[in-house]
Amino acid sequence: MCVNSLSQGLNVDLPKAGLEPRTSRSESRASTTTPRRPLETEQNKKKLYRSSLQKGQVVVVVVEVVVVVVVVVVVVEVKVVVVVVVVIVVVVVVVVVVVVVVVEEVIVVAVVTAIVAVVVVVVVVVVVVVVEVVVVVVVVVAVEHVVVVVHLVVVVVEVVKILTVICFFQ
Repeated sequence: MCVNSLSQGLNVDLPKAGLEPRTSRSESRASTTTPRRPLETEQNKKKLYRSSLQKGQVVVVVVEVVVVVVVVVVVVEVKVVVVVVVVIVVVVVVVVVVVVVVVEEVIVVAVVTAIVAVVVVVVVVVVVVVVEVVVVVVVVVAVEHVVVVVHLVVVVVEVVKILTVICFFQ
């Protein structure tokens, strides 16, 4: 208000002088602050966060279940996989022999197919064995950690018992 009355008395053009007439305090606050978000938006954000958290927990549980199933399948069913690989090799050899006997012109293709099939089977067997070894190592290490933790808990419980007996009799 002081600037307004001063500019009227001096006859100064405020915008050219780099001055703006002062507005009321509520208007100046409203122009400088960003409008607040409605409460509904904040509640929606909280709901989205909760739902994403729940989805994350579901994903963790699903991953744990898948890991357990894979461990069981790999450890228990390795023999079945080896049998399936042997059956595949036998079928490929029979197909190659039939192709060589029936169509002599396709000998090169049959040999290449047989070689590729054998290589694939060997790779599958190697991968299965490596996965089995890794899973067994992981399971053994996990069991060892659990055993160590259980021993630590037992030791702590025994120490607490001894301390309570000592404190009780003093």
